[in-house]
Amino acid sequence: MNPDKLLTGSKKSIVPWLGKTMKHIDILMNAVLHHSGLDLTKNQIKVLQLIHAGMKNQSDLSVITERNKSSLSRIIQSLERKGFVRKKVDKNDKRQQLVELTDKGREKLIEAVPVLETNFRKMEHGIDDSELEQLKSILSKILKNVEKELEKLN
Repeated sequence: MNPDKLLTGSKKSIVPWLGKTMKHIDILMNAVLHHSGLDLTKNQIKVLQLIHAGMKNQSDLSVITERNKSSLSRIIQSLERKGFVRKKVDKNDKRQQLVELTDKGREKLIEAVPVLETNFRKMEHGIDDSELEQLKSILSKILKNVEKELEKLN
């Protein structure tokens, strides 16, 4: 196989399109968040959403967000400097840090939701409900195939 084809994908493969699309979505979401004055990134929003469900162990957040501990630590430190989260030592395990949302962080997350929802609708503009359902079905099949291959590797 030609290595150039591997990087760009064959004309029949959807995988390169998924990667390229997600990269552009990330860029757009960060730009939208910046231009809206929210002072948050997409990754910071993701962490705030997870913490919103309740205080979280920093190690668990690392696994859930699929970020290494130092990368997640930088995100949490940034959110902490902004006053959106605070860290506490776990009473049951003094070695563990728990992260909780502050009132300011909760307000910022609530402020971000309509901005994100508006942009999700803009990204889906021109796609009718049946096309969305078909796409969800296709993506679900790809996800199942990926999970199956990951299980074989573990």
